[in-house]
Amino acid sequence: MRAKKTRQKPSRRTKLSATTLGKSGRKRAGEDLRQSEATFRTLASHAPVGIFLSDANGDAIFVNDSWCDMAGLTVEQSQGRGWIRAVHPEDRQRIVSGWKSAVHDRSPSHAEFRFLHRDGTVTWVHGSAVKLRSAAGGFAGYIGTVVDITDRKKTEFVLRENRERLQMAMDAAQIFSWDINAATRQIEWSANVQRVLGFALPTDLSKAAEHIHPDDRDRLLQTEWKQIYLEIMDSGKTIPDFLSSKFTPLATAPLESEFRLVNPLTGELVWVRAQGVLAGNAADGESRFVGITQNITPQKRHEQELHRSEQLRRAISRSVNYELQRARDEALAASRAKDDFLAALSHELRTPLNPVLLLASEAAEDEQLSPSVRAQFTVIRDNVELEARLIDDLLDLTRITRGKLALDLSVVDIRAVLKDAIATVQMDVNQKQLSLTLDFAAERYFVKGDAVRLRQVFWNVLKNAVRYTPERGIISVQTRVPTGGKDFVITVRDTGIGMTPEELARVFDAFAQGEHATDGTSLHFGGLGLGLAISRKLVELHRGDIRAESAGRGQGATFIITLPLMPKMEACETTISDGGRAPSSSGNTLPRGVRVLLVEDHEPTRRALAQLLTRRNYQVESAGSLAEARALAKNGEFELLISDIGLPDGDGYALMMELGKGRHMKGIALTGYGMEHDVAFSKSAGFIAHLTKPVRVQSLESALAAAAMDEN
Repeated sequence: MRAKKTRQKPSRRTKLSATTLGKSGRKRAGEDLRQSEATFRTLASHAPVGIFLSDANGDAIFVNDSWCDMAGLTVEQSQGRGWIRAVHPEDRQRIVSGWKSAVHDRSPSHAEFRFLHRDGTVTWVHGSAVKLRSAAGGFAGYIGTVVDITDRKKTEFVLRENRERLQMAMDAAQIFSWDINAATRQIEWSANVQRVLGFALPTDLSKAAEHIHPDDRDRLLQTEWKQIYLEIMDSGKTIPDFLSSKFTPLATAPLESEFRLVNPLTGELVWVRAQGVLAGNAADGESRFVGITQNITPQKRHEQELHRSEQLRRAISRSVNYELQRARDEALAASRAKDDFLAALSHELRTPLNPVLLLASEAAEDEQLSPSVRAQFTVIRDNVELEARLIDDLLDLTRITRGKLALDLSVVDIRAVLKDAIATVQMDVNQKQLSLTLDFAAERYFVKGDAVRLRQVFWNVLKNAVRYTPERGIISVQTRVPTGGKDFVITVRDTGIGMTPEELARVFDAFAQGEHATDGTSLHFGGLGLGLAISRKLVELHRGDIRAESAGRGQGATFIITLPLMPKMEACETTISDGGRAPSSSGNTLPRGVRVLLVEDHEPTRRALAQLLTRRNYQVESAGSLAEARALAKNGEFELLISDIGLPDGDGYALMMELGKGRHMKGIALTGYGMEHDVAFSKSAGFIAHLTKPVRVQSLESALAAAAMDEN
C-alpha cells in the first residue's frame, strides 16, 4: 500500500513571515497609489488646458490652475457649485440645463460657452467631459477639460463680419451668386437674388433657363455656354469628364455673357451680366459650375439713352433741314396730343362724379337726416372719392413715367403737412376705433419740397395703415432727426395684417398688391396698387427715401420716410409754405344774398351746385355756355363767379379775365382739369381757388371761405 502522506502544519515562524509580507505589500501599494495621485495632481495643475473633476451631482471637487485662469476664480471659489458663477449669464442656463441632461442620461458632454471675469473680460472655451465609474461600476461623476478658444471665436467673428460686408457689397453692386450641381442639375442661388432681380428664380436648371428671353436663350446656346448646358442636361457625362478632354481650358477661363431675363410678375426685362467657371475634378466625381450675375439694367438703359442720343446727333449733323424740323414738330405735336388726351380723360372721368360727390358729401353730414340714411350717403361719398383717387393715381403715374411731373418747391414746415395729412384720415380712424398716437420729437422740421405732393405721400402711407389695421388696432406716427442732423425721419407703424417677404419685395411696384388681394379666403382691400409706387417716386424726386418693414403676416407694418432737412440758416431766411392746405371755413363766409354766376355745361352738376348754393342763401344765376354767361353778366352784377374751365364755346379762363376787368368779382374754378399747368392758368386768370372734380361740398365751402377772406 501507498504510504499516507502527512500534511505538516506551518510553523509559527512561517506564519509571521507571510503576515509581514502582506502588510508590506499593501503599504507599498498605498504608497504607489498616493504617488500616482500626487503625480496626477502635479500634471493636472501644470497642464496647458483646464482640467476639472466633479461628482455625480455636478459639483466641482478638483480644478487645476489653467481652469482657474480661464474662469477667473480661485480654487476655493470654484468648489461645489461655485464654478457656475463664472459662466456668462447669457450662457449659464444653457450650460446648467445641458449638464443636468448629460448627468441624467450618462452621456458625454460637449459645449462652447463663455467665462465672464469680474473685470468684464470674456474668455470663450470649449468644454468636454467623460464619465467616471466607481469601483462598483456605477456612475461617479465627470472628468473633463476646457480649452481656450477665444482667438478662434474672434477669427470666426471677423470672418462672419467679412461675409456680411461682402454681402452688403454684392447688394450694393446688384450682384448675386449661383452654384450648379452637375449631378442633380440643381442651382443654389445666393439669398439676395430676389433683391437684385425683383423676383425669385427656380432651383431647377431647365426651369431657370425658361426665364431667359427667348432671343437671348437661342443666342447663348450658340456660344460656349451651349457646351456647358448640353453636357449637364442632355448627356451622361459630368463636368469632370469633359474637363479632362476637349473642355479643359474652360476650367481656368471664366465664361461671360450679357442677356435678358423676363420678370414673371410684370413681364419687364432685366439685363444681366453672368460670369461662370467650371470647378471640380475627375478623381472624386464632384463637379460644379459656379459664378456670379450682376443686374446691369441701369447701365443698359443708360447705354440705350446714349445710343439714342448719338443717333439723334448724327441725324442732326447729316441733315438740319425741313425733314428734321418736321420730325421735331411731329414729336412735339404727339407730346401735346398726349397731354391734351390726359387732360380730356381727366375731365371726362371726373365730371360725372361731381354731382354725386357734392350731394352725397352734403347729405352725409346733414344732421336732419337719420343716421342710417347718412351712413348710406357716407358709403356713396367714400366710393366716389376712391374712384377719384384711382383716376388721380393713374394720371400721376403717367406723368411720372413721362417725366412730366414738376414740383412746386418751397421751404415747407413738414410737421404742419404731416398733421394735415393725419387730419384727412381722422374720420376713418374714428370709424374703426383705432388708437392713433403721435410723437413729434424732431426739433427741426423744415425741408425744401412741394407741400401738396408731400401731403399726398403721407396720406397714402397713413391711408394704407388705416385700411390694413383691424378695428381697435394701433397706429403710431413718430418724427425724429437722427445723429448728424441732416435728415428728417417719419415713421408710421401699425398693428395690421403685416406683409410677407415676397410682398415687401414688391410693395412699391406699380399695380403690385399683396397676396391678400387675390386670396379667396381673405378680405379684398381694393385699390390698384399705385399709391405707394407714386409715393416712392415723389419721395425720390425730393431726394429722399421710403422703405417698408414687417415681421410677417399678422405682425403689422412699418413705413419709414426720410427727407433731407434744410440748413438752419437757409430755412430761417426763406418764406415758409403753409403746406398748401385749403383755408378753413370756420368764421369766414360770404354775406347772405351774394349774387353768384354759375357756369357749368354738365347739367346734373349745374343743377346740384345751384341747389347747394341756394340752400346757403346765395342768389344763383346759371349758364351752360360762355355765350349764356356773357348775356347774364351784361344784364346784372355778380360778386362771385363759379365756372367750369372746359365749355362748349370757349373756356373759363377767358371768362374770368373778361368779367374780372374793372369789377370787384372773385372767381372759383370748378373743373375736371387738374394738372399743374391747369392750376397755374387758373391763378393767372384771376381765380382765387381751383377745385378739381369731383368736389366735396366741404371743399366748396372752403373755397367760398377763401373768397370771403379775400373780400375782407
